[in-house]
Amino acid sequence: IVAFRLGIDTEEPEVGSVRTGMPAWEHGLRSGDVITSINDHPVVDFGDIRRRTALSRGPLHVVGRHPDG
Repeated sequence: IVAFRLGIDTEEPEVGSVRTGMPAWEHGLRSGDVITSINDHPVVDFGDIRRRTALSRGPLHVVGRHPDG
């Protein structure tokens, strides 16, 4: 809590780019999407995405929102 109050920068859980034809693209992820949860665990920053994908087994259930809502 102290670190966040001191202004530690975190990366937003926003998709930077998606390659056409790759699995993420085929499942609907697009540049600018914001990931809100992975396998029912909340995603607050990009570090959460790294941890959730690295520690997962099997398919990922990704929830988020497109920039247009």
